[in-house]
Amino acid sequence: MDKNHTGILESQIIAEGPSGISPTVVNQASSPRASALPRAPSANSPRASNADPLTPATCSARSDTVVGSTGDMRYFGPPSGVSLASIGTGPKAAPWTSAPPNNPTPNESWSAWTHSSMKGIFATRSEVPLPPWKEAFSLVSEFFDQEHQAIPCFHQPSFMTLLGQQYSGKLDRNPAWLGCLNSVLAISQRRRVEKGRDPSEKGNLSWNYAANAMGNLVDILMRNTQLLSVQALLCMAWFFVGTPNPQPSFMLTGNAVRLAHSIGLHTSYEDRSWDSVEIEMRKRVFWIAASLDSELCLRTGRPPAHNLHDFHVELLSDSSHNGDSDIITISNGTSLNLFNAQCRLATIQGEIYRTLFSSHLPSTDRSWMADSVSRLTEKLEAWASSTSPSLDMNGLLQRPEHQGLMRLCYIYQNCVIVTNRGLGLQYWTSRNQVDLSSLPSTARVSIHRCLKASRIILGLNMVMPLGWRSYYWDVIGIISGAIIILCINALRQPEELTAADDLRAVSGTLKLLDLLDQENPNTYLHPLQLTCEKLYQKAQATTHVHLGEITTRAATGVGLMMGAFNL
Repeated sequence: MDKNHTGILESQIIAEGPSGISPTVVNQASSPRASALPRAPSANSPRASNADPLTPATCSARSDTVVGSTGDMRYFGPPSGVSLASIGTGPKAAPWTSAPPNNPTPNESWSAWTHSSMKGIFATRSEVPLPPWKEAFSLVSEFFDQEHQAIPCFHQPSFMTLLGQQYSGKLDRNPAWLGCLNSVLAISQRRRVEKGRDPSEKGNLSWNYAANAMGNLVDILMRNTQLLSVQALLCMAWFFVGTPNPQPSFMLTGNAVRLAHSIGLHTSYEDRSWDSVEIEMRKRVFWIAASLDSELCLRTGRPPAHNLHDFHVELLSDSSHNGDSDIITISNGTSLNLFNAQCRLATIQGEIYRTLFSSHLPSTDRSWMADSVSRLTEKLEAWASSTSPSLDMNGLLQRPEHQGLMRLCYIYQNCVIVTNRGLGLQYWTSRNQVDLSSLPSTARVSIHRCLKASRIILGLNMVMPLGWRSYYWDVIGIISGAIIILCINALRQPEELTAADDLRAVSGTLKLLDLLDQENPNTYLHPLQLTCEKLYQKAQATTHVHLGEITTRAATGVGLMMGAFNL
């Protein structure tokens, strides 16, 4: 759907209210059921019938996604005995793809089964009421205009149709949908407050919507297996990424990946009964889950929930059914497909972790480490070149751009640091003074890369609006890592001309950390801030001592010269 069509649709929705939205407003290919509740795969699809049955890709394609009459799904991969049924029986449809005629409750969700003793935990909880129709429509529209480029996990026409059905009373209660809607409202409401378009007291409203979304979490995890469930978990995770406690974002993203596995999103299977929108959304949602998982795990050193080299889902091209909704425009006039750039960087992040941090790597082989770092650095540089001139650091250090692009810059620079830090480990961790010139050339080059990336990270802090608190909470770990790098370098080389400038940048950033810590005490930031503060004080003392020695030597030299003249 192009922008003009979408604009006409939005005008019609505002004029007619929620009752004006029906599945006929958008075409059949973009209906919410088509994109959110995939149908059973047919065993005689072209891809399944033409592929070689002995290849892993073919086994993946011929595995079964069991679909119930209410849209519940269960994926059974090649190792399971269930998948043998479709591989062995050829084009005949599997018997479980539709409810048998004698099923007494054909429309009952089998995902909803639970023991009677546990049914109390699924009881409807008290929730903050949803906003009025016009307010909800405005918040959702802002999400698609601003936030969706960074996490494009929805098909906008389908989402707007479901929104209209929600407010016209035509939609049955669906925990996954309510999780999606409330998460979108929470994200947009928070962004409004941060940009000064709503008073600060409305900040709590975003948390109320987030609580509404989390109230459906147990239902989603235990009794709701559909594409919309994965979308809900990802949207919840995206909200918590920008909070003082990012732990829920790790757990929600990991669960989203596992739920994506359970409905077969990690496979290349495409049933011919699925329309193009549904096929694309399955791929898109999988890539978002795997990419976010890879990114968050590399930041913390935790193993990812999914190996990005262990699936058969191709990366979407720049042209897609989302039209221009993935594209951001930069001040210099260039444009960038933010989603595509994030996914391509995520594959490199996965390789960085697998190559440099997995337990089986030959850590004592320095030449192997140098070769690996060189190869990964080349990939990072190639990625940066492919996004240029959108990723022009000189421009980004002058003015703020789209938050998704600024976030991507932080992530990229962090990848540079994480990749290169290992080669200069002695320089960064030794308790004794280390002479930089005594290190191998490969180590010196890596150290300089880390320093350059750290300076860019602190420079980015200077152009971001202070009110964007969720943005800073998102990248606080990256910022702290950059502070530590620059402080250690100042301790090692206090005589360098850059040391004083680096410490001035660190001082300004520490004030930002202190402000965040005062606003939200008792978070993981407090010990992190103390560590950075102590390092800064040591580095500052060292540089002051060095400057004092220089001043003393200079004064002594002047005195000797004056004495010589007097003679």
